[in-house]
Amino acid sequence: MLGTAVTLYEHGVQTATRAAADGAGDDWVVAALLHDIGEMHCPANHGEVPAAILRPFLHPEVTWVLDHHEAGGVFRTSTRPTMNLLLPPRASL
Repeated sequence: MLGTAVTLYEHGVQTATRAAADGAGDDWVVAALLHDIGEMHCPANHGEVPAAILRPFLHPEVTWVLDHHEAGGVFRTSTRPTMNLLLPPRASL
């Protein structure tokens, strides 16, 4: 739970559901579902965990966003709503 009102599981399902509702492709939905799987073990760079696991299966743009998940402030201005879903809320501009 890590100090939030929802569990990491619930957060992943919510994010994937929003990505699917946004019309995102399968790669983005999978990334949205699993984007925080490294949170418990390495919170400071937890995006690298799903990026490394999923890199052989997902489009490079998607794994790049996972890799840079924590640096969202730089990327939050994307015109792609699904990409913005994978960025931390503190990154809103």
